Amino acid sequence: MHDHSAIVLGNELYLAVGDHVACLSFSLPRRLVWSTQVDMATCFGIHWENGRGALISHGELGISRLSLEGNLMWQASGTDVFSEGFRLLPAHIEAVDFNRTVYRLDYATGEVRDS
Repeated sequence: MHDHSAIVLGNELYLAVGDHVACLSFSLPRRLVWSTQVDMATCFGIHWENGRGALISHGELGISRLSLEGNLMWQASGTDVFSEGFRLLPAHIEAVDFNRTVYRLDYATGEVRDS
């Protein structure tokens, strides 16, 4: 467990588990609401950007945006594993791969942006 293993939003817990993000309901009856595969290898963490209402998965091989209903809105990959850094910044998502290549991803589309 670490700071980005789980997020609580309202009555739901969003949890990074293996290569999935899962949503669990705190409301009775407590239940698994959905589970979505977000990476081919593993999900390092789940992040919430409140201003955009963006649920972002930081995976080993990909960065994904999910709707609160568990639908993949977009997925982005790089040339190597995203192991050297990950941040949600005001203008974009920043992910750094093993080769130290910096990717700046658009929140709405997942497309790589120029600096």
